[in-house]
Amino acid sequence: MFEEVGVKVKEKMDYVRNTSFKLDNGREVIDIVFLCEFENGEPFAKSPEEVDAVFWMSTDEIVNHPKAPIWLTDSIKEAEALLKVKTY
Repeated sequence: MFEEVGVKVKEKMDYVRNTSFKLDNGREVIDIVFLCEFENGEPFAKSPEEVDAVFWMSTDEIVNHPKAPIWLTDSIKEAEALLKVKTY
């Protein structure tokens, strides 16, 4: 997280899922999703070759956003389901 967006997360992380797919521009992506808790830092696109922009959004905002890709909404839904059974 720090390498790409300049924020630190707490050490404890839970694996959510991984997927691979091609973007519309043909680039291949391996997406590994972990549930973690923010520790500190101010987010920004620290690695612009990998991150276009950073947004803080709720699960509902992401799932209902008209431009949210299916791989993102699926990952967020799974992370939200895991969060409901975890205690941090």
